[in-house]
Amino acid sequence: MTSAPLLLKSLLLAFATHGLSPESVTPWRGWVVFKDFARSVAESPDPGVSVQTARSDEDETISLVFMRQVVERVDDWLEPVGGVVCEITFRQGVKRLPEFDEWSFDAPDFDRFVDTVESRADFQELTMSKPLKSSLYWLET
Repeated sequence: MTSAPLLLKSLLLAFATHGLSPESVTPWRGWVVFKDFARSVAESPDPGVSVQTARSDEDETISLVFMRQVVERVDDWLEPVGGVVCEITFRQGVKRLPEFDEWSFDAPDFDRFVDTVESRADFQELTMSKPLKSSLYWLET
């Protein structure tokens, strides 16, 4: 299984190679770089890649979150220990987008997962929106 520090360093390098700063990732370019990164660090069995949204009604924002999960083998089980994350935050508009959570292991293969994510109208809307901020980080589970 991939180590957390190495995986985060690889993610940061992937974004830097494409001229993207962790603090100013644009949604579509961020997604393109992230899915290429996820393909480059693929493992078998698939530890899981997700695209999800999380609303904060407190500050009226919605975040688009790309995560590549990291797992550890515990006996016959793969236990999630965290993941590398690209989080892009937007101001919620008058139209409140629903939260969603798509995982690569719910699709027959990674390309089908990408198709499922990219065909979502709410994903398309966010990738065309101007973000407030972005960040790349390790998330402990």
